Amino acid sequence: GFPLNLSPVVDGRSLPIQPFDPVAPEISATVPMLIGTTRTETTFLLGSDPSNFALDDATMRQKLQQFVGVAGADLDKLIAVYRKDNPSASPSDLFFLITTDRMTRMRAITQAERKAVQGKAPAYMYLFAWETPVLGGKLKSPHGIENDFVFGRAGASPATASGPGRKTLADQVSGAWTAFAHTGDPNHMSLPHWQPYSESERATMVLDVRSRLEKDPGRGERLAQAGLAHPRT
Repeated sequence: GFPLNLSPVVDGRSLPIQPFDPVAPEISATVPMLIGTTRTETTFLLGSDPSNFALDDATMRQKLQQFVGVAGADLDKLIAVYRKDNPSASPSDLFFLITTDRMTRMRAITQAERKAVQGKAPAYMYLFAWETPVLGGKLKSPHGIENDFVFGRAGASPATASGPGRKTLADQVSGAWTAFAHTGDPNHMSLPHWQPYSESERATMVLDVRSRLEKDPGRGERLAQAGLAHPRT
């Protein structure tokens, strides 16, 4: 689920240009792409600091300035959008949602957009939203949680050993990845029809207890993030 960094080291030989920046690479133009993130990547990526799970509003703002690089009125507007869309979220919940989108999901969206604009092969976007119940549920949908499901091994790690719908979801996810590996298309009988990503519809497969295709999930949050300076690398 962690998308390609948009600013790798260009050495002029092995990596002659920035992949997907400013456009999708021509070398893989005809190769379909399956891309996405978990809903809260940073509960794992930033979760080694236990204080991030017990933030108050003031500390949340300080942490967001540190990790997101946004302050003042821009930060006020960003937090307001996420609060509106997630009214029951705690300051820590908001911290993880905002940092996930800023540090990972917006990058995945950029890649899918540029692949779609290239028009030579489809991009399929997913958002893995199933939440693990371990540790009182505080990790929600952490980075890497989808791997057990991709390989049809829900229960292979403590994070996927319990929780609603995990066996059905494992069949759906492993089936999609297998179909994509075989044909370049993740569609199969256990999932709703999965449309390729486009800038007009932004079709995204939300993988959860009840998986469903959504058009531009989190639209307000995406637009709020897109209105800011480019995410930090």
